[in-house]
Amino acid sequence: MLEIIPNAPAARLKTSTTIRTATTASARVTFTNADLPLGTQALFRDVLTPMWRDYNGTLENPWEASTAETTAYELQVIWDLVFPKIEHVVAVHDDPVYTLVCLRFIA
Repeated sequence: MLEIIPNAPAARLKTSTTIRTATTASARVTFTNADLPLGTQALFRDVLTPMWRDYNGTLENPWEASTAETTAYELQVIWDLVFPKIEHVVAVHDDPVYTLVCLRFIA
């Protein structure tokens, strides 16, 4: 049985995983349109994002989450259509294209 120890020493709190997780700043990366590849901001906003929304609207259940890798692949296909001359690999982690599209779709 777990018990609460009154006046527990502060040193013990430093070894608590729960407390460390709750009090440690996460290494979260945020992106803005300025982080997109040069020259893509307007088409990203006006063409790519609506295409992504329209594509998801064709799905039988657009709210059913697909895997991140599938989402990245589908987004890569749309990127290549909208920006055929701008090479970019859509990645699940640390990619402004993936992050911004997913944030806009969820929001």
